[in-house]
Amino acid sequence: GVSNLFLWKLSTDYFATVAQLNPFTQTWSLGVEEQFYVLFPLILVCSGFFKKSAYSHKVVCICALGSLVSYIVWTWISTSAQFYLMPFRFWQFSLGYFAAAIEPDVIVEKNQSALSMARASSWLCFLVIVATFFLPERLTTVSTVLVTFATAYLLVVLQSNSSLAALLSSRPAAFIGNISYSLYLWHWSILVLGRWLLGTSYIATWLLLVLTFVVSILSYYVIEQPFRRIAINSGFKKVALLACTGCVAVICFSYMSDVRKLSQSYNNRLANFFQIPEPEYASDILCHGVEAVAKYSDPYKVCLGATRTMAKPSVLYLIGDSHAAQLTFMLKVALQQTQYQLRFINPESSEGFPVAYYRSPTAETATLSFILENMKEGDLLMAHFHRGHLNEVRDQHVSMSVPFSQSTKSKNFVASFSKAAQQFASQGGKVILVNDTPLMSIIASAPSCYAQKKFFGVSSCAVSKEQDLWTRKNQTVAFAQIQKKVPSTTSWDPLEVMYNDQLYFEITTDDLEYRMEDWNHLSIREARGLAPDFLQFLVQNNFVSSSNLASITDANFSKDE
Repeated sequence: GVSNLFLWKLSTDYFATVAQLNPFTQTWSLGVEEQFYVLFPLILVCSGFFKKSAYSHKVVCICALGSLVSYIVWTWISTSAQFYLMPFRFWQFSLGYFAAAIEPDVIVEKNQSALSMARASSWLCFLVIVATFFLPERLTTVSTVLVTFATAYLLVVLQSNSSLAALLSSRPAAFIGNISYSLYLWHWSILVLGRWLLGTSYIATWLLLVLTFVVSILSYYVIEQPFRRIAINSGFKKVALLACTGCVAVICFSYMSDVRKLSQSYNNRLANFFQIPEPEYASDILCHGVEAVAKYSDPYKVCLGATRTMAKPSVLYLIGDSHAAQLTFMLKVALQQTQYQLRFINPESSEGFPVAYYRSPTAETATLSFILENMKEGDLLMAHFHRGHLNEVRDQHVSMSVPFSQSTKSKNFVASFSKAAQQFASQGGKVILVNDTPLMSIIASAPSCYAQKKFFGVSSCAVSKEQDLWTRKNQTVAFAQIQKKVPSTTSWDPLEVMYNDQLYFEITTDDLEYRMEDWNHLSIREARGLAPDFLQFLVQNNFVSSSNLASITDANFSKDE
C-alpha cells in the first residue's frame, strides 16, 4: 500500500530510466487505490453520507475539484508527485463514485431526449479514449483527464442494447476484461525483464507480448480464481495468508530498494549464456581514482608536475572524473607529434573537480591551485565530466516533456569555474571544455546490449541524439555561459563525430565492435578513434600546426592499437 510513496521518494518519472528498469513500478496504482479506500470512507462519515445528509455529495465534489486542479497545476511543479501521490489522483476515484451514484433510469424518465443524445455520443466518447493512446508523452496530463472523464461518461450513458455495448461485451473483450487484473500485474515485470534480456526489437516485443498473455492467463486460472473461491474460516488460515502476503511484500520491497544493482547484475545472464565477449575495460590509468592517487605522498606534483623539454615545452592539463580518464587514450594518440605533454589527475574527492565546483559558486580546489601555480603561457586546461553531475539524477535521462530550467548545480559551476578559467587565461593559457559523450538509454552492461544487437539487430540501450542532447543541456548551457564570460575559452563536442549524422547511437558498431564499455563510458577503441577529430579541433583553434594532422592519419594509426 506504500509502493507509490517509495517510487515518489526516489523522485522518478514513470517514463524515465529508473522506472523502466523497475519491474514493480506498476504497483504504484495499487498503493494509491488502497490509500483512497482508507481516506474515502472517512470523508463520507465526516460529510454525513450515512445519515443521508444533502451535503455529502457536495463535500466529495469539492475535494474532487481541488484534486483535479492540483493535478493540472502540478504538471509544472512536480510531475513525479502529480503521478504517484494519492491526493492528485483522488478526483479520478471520485468520478467513479459519482458514475456509480447516478441512476440512468431516473434520467430517462426526466429527460429522454438528453439521454438519447448521450447514447448517440458514446461511440465518439469511445474513440476519444482510443485516440489518447496516440498522444505524445508531453501531453500526459491532457490524456489522463480525457480518458478518465470519457470512461466515467461511458459508465453512465452506455446502454446494454447499443452496438458499442455489444462490442465491449463480446467474448474476446469479456475474456480480456476477466484477465485484465492479471495482465496489469504481470505486463510491466515481463516487459522490463524482457527488455534487459532481449531488447526492444519487433521480434522481441512480440515474443514478450505473447508471454505476457500466457502468464496472465495461467495466473488468472491457477492463482486468481482459486484464491477467490477460498473460504477463510479459521484464524490460522487468516494468519497464514497474511504471513505469506507479508513475505512477498518484503521480498518485492527489498528488490525495489536495490533495483539498479540487480538490473545490472541480471543484464549479463543472456550474454554469459551465449559467451558474448567482454569489452576491453580501462584499468590502471595513471592518477585515476582514490587508490591510484593514494600511492603518492604528493600526488599533485607526481600527476600534474611536468618536465618541459624542447620537443614538449607545453602541457595539456586534463581534469575531470572517470569520463576524463577515458579521454587519456584519445589524447595519448592525438598529442604524439604535438608540443603538448599530457598531465591528468582524478582524486575522486568531494572537494575536487568537478564536485566542489557545482556545490558552491565560490569553490577552489587543490587541483586547480597547483595548475595555476605551475602553468606556463601556451598551456591548455581541458575539463571533461559526466553530464549527470549537473542534473538532478546522475545516470538518468531527463524527460523531454518537462520544460528546461537550468539547475542550481549548473549555475554554481558557471560561477565557480569561470573564475578559474579567467585566471588560467590571464596567465596565457587556453581552456577547452569538452562536452559529455553519450549516455545510453538504460543502465545496462555492454555485453547485454551486444547480445541484443547480435540476435535482434537493435538493443534497448540505443539512445536518440535528441534525447542525449536534451539530458546534457545543463552542461551545454553552462559551457556556453562560461565561454561568454571568458571569450578565450573554447569547447569541443565529441557527440557530433560519434553520431555521424545518425539519429541513434548504439553501444556497438554494426560489426559488433564495442563503442562503449558500459552505459556511460567510452570504450578504449572508441576513445582512440576520436583522436583525428580532436587534433583537427586543435588545428582549427591554432593550438597546433596543421602539419600535425599527418601524424594522426598515418597508416600505422589504428583504433585498436
